[in-house]
Amino acid sequence: MDFHVWGWHPSWQSKLERLPQTPTWTARVVAHHGQISQVISRNGYQKAIKAGSLQGAVTVGDWVYGFQTEHAGIDDLLRIDGVLERQNLLQRAQAGKTSQSQLLAANLDQVWIASSMDQDFSVRRLERYLTIAWTSGTTPVILLSKADLCPNHETYLLEATAVAAGVDIHVISANTGYGVDALRDVLTVGKTCVLMGSSGVGKSTLVNCLLSNEQQHTQPVRSHDHRGQHTTTSRELIPIPGHGMLVDSPGIREVGLAVTFADVESAFPEIEDLSSRCRFRDCSHENEPGCAVNEAAQLGVVESDRVQAFHNLKAEARFYESRSNARLRQETKRKDKALAKDIRKMLKRKGYK
Repeated sequence: MDFHVWGWHPSWQSKLERLPQTPTWTARVVAHHGQISQVISRNGYQKAIKAGSLQGAVTVGDWVYGFQTEHAGIDDLLRIDGVLERQNLLQRAQAGKTSQSQLLAANLDQVWIASSMDQDFSVRRLERYLTIAWTSGTTPVILLSKADLCPNHETYLLEATAVAAGVDIHVISANTGYGVDALRDVLTVGKTCVLMGSSGVGKSTLVNCLLSNEQQHTQPVRSHDHRGQHTTTSRELIPIPGHGMLVDSPGIREVGLAVTFADVESAFPEIEDLSSRCRFRDCSHENEPGCAVNEAAQLGVVESDRVQAFHNLKAEARFYESRSNARLRQETKRKDKALAKDIRKMLKRKGYK
């Protein structure tokens, strides 16, 4: 098994060699279902389960390893004893009132954000996806899909460009193959990209087009509202023959942000640049006098909808941070109580009261 094809490069080897103990096997996670991961090792595809002592979750794209020479004893499963330090991690806030984040994929080169050029197109949703991508430390690329059904590409292209300065944008049609060859050129051997977007934007159809077969099941959008139907139900790392790998993922309806204030600011570079010209260093860009951001919005230099989206995402980041901090405080308190209890038990055994 040539690990280079699966994204193995010298930096991974260096991380492996720095481990205190040499693992007996190394593999990459290609799919994850509950407690069971499908991995690709030098022996081919195998199934693995996380060791009970291993902290944290395992996700698609992770490089994992184990020390046992035999199987874990459960249906010939390998036991995952560790995860190599990630190059990057793509995640989002879980749906609902929770501070937990959902791991989407790890060790990526690009995030492909698919958006169909129809009535489901939303620049606000694009902003959310872009924020998630930039936060992960991964380069985003926008795919404007269903070009065969859209007579006016330019309108959608201009709207996407307005919220994605410096981001590569491809107009494609997976049904006809229009623009897909350019994506193949981007997806070079050893490179890993993740495909994200709402249901019905044509993600699975694009995967099939890249594979030149019908490996991924597809469904048409609903005729009455053009909404997509969930086809892909789990994330999977798919090798594209002669090229790199693509993580196909389920459609996301609620793009929750697991981000900080700084992450949101980095996703709105024009607002961040204008902030340096505000009268007050801690300007919130709401009602303060001398706010360069509001002045730019009034003059039409920055769209007012863009500024409002910035405020909305900042509020969401504030909520996520407060929930996360509360959860961390609770977890620290729980650990402190458990430690105090253990100390009392130890002192009691030694005869102290």
